[in-house]
Amino acid sequence: MKFRYVLLGSAAALTLALPLTARAETPGFYIGGAAGADFAIDGKASSGPGSDTVRYSTGPTGLLNLGYDFGNIRAEVEGSYAHNDVSSTGGAPLWGAGGNIRTWGVLFNGFYDIKTGTPWTPYIGGGIGVGFVHASLSGTRPPGTAVGLYNGSDTAFAYQAIGGVSYALTPQLSLTADYRYFATTDATFTSNGTKWNVENANHIITAGVRWSFGAPAAEAEVVQAAYVAPTPAPAPAPATEFSLLFDWDKSTITAESHATIVQAAAVAAQNKATIVLVTGYTDTTGSNQYNQALSERRAAAVKRDLIRQGISPDSIQTVGKGKTDLAVPTQDEVREHQNRRAQIILRIG
Repeated sequence: MKFRYVLLGSAAALTLALPLTARAETPGFYIGGAAGADFAIDGKASSGPGSDTVRYSTGPTGLLNLGYDFGNIRAEVEGSYAHNDVSSTGGAPLWGAGGNIRTWGVLFNGFYDIKTGTPWTPYIGGGIGVGFVHASLSGTRPPGTAVGLYNGSDTAFAYQAIGGVSYALTPQLSLTADYRYFATTDATFTSNGTKWNVENANHIITAGVRWSFGAPAAEAEVVQAAYVAPTPAPAPAPATEFSLLFDWDKSTITAESHATIVQAAAVAAQNKATIVLVTGYTDTTGSNQYNQALSERRAAAVKRDLIRQGISPDSIQTVGKGKTDLAVPTQDEVREHQNRRAQIILRIG
């Protein structure tokens, strides 16, 4: 039982603390679903001084979730269901033991995603919430009398600890696989005039999918802005250049890149730059069409940040080069950080 309360404290602390440290890098809502196997842990069913150890068979489980992705941090609300049939008991003699334990859960989860720069993203998390538990136990006692020991329901505090990994098939769609330790406080109810306490804890393994809404909507707007931008002319001397880098398959401005943009905006304002040319590039992973759009999104993201620094939108021109004009020549389908870049050229005078 001590192990359960250690996990309870850990899950609560993780769920409450993670959103406070969130750093909004790729914000967006997402939905997900998963199904798998629920390995219920043998538990005590107690009534006064007497108790039985109830053993359960492996059962099905499923869950749905709606969340918000802050970047490395995710917060979500989850609905789940688990069902396990009674396989046997280990207390007083009971032949042909039957019954089940079913749990509907509503939990608030927090996750930390461990970015690897690849489609694989390990994550850890925890959750707290409420579990709606229904438990029943029946069988036959010597000399063959059928008995229904209990059949009741209770609302209990629920908690879980989670570890897993996701694989990004596209920027929006990911496959997930995880392990969960899920438990509730004892279900307490009165059945046949007797008060019962039933333990409820589970090892759960699931596989599922997750679909992100936020990033595509924002990117669609950026693509529209990029397509209507005027075609820039070659930059004559004198010119001042600045370069900044992006994460793989992202058009999000990092803190380091933002500092570069602030510096470029200050130089442009000080020297009264007449034209600010922003060019986006990508590495060689993905199709030509996808990378062209990604490079335009990167250029547009830089433009938005320059405007926030006080640069006139009329003076900024954007263009995307896709996976052409590589800073570091590579073969196709090679992730090279220095190629995932944007360049700012200031025309002075």
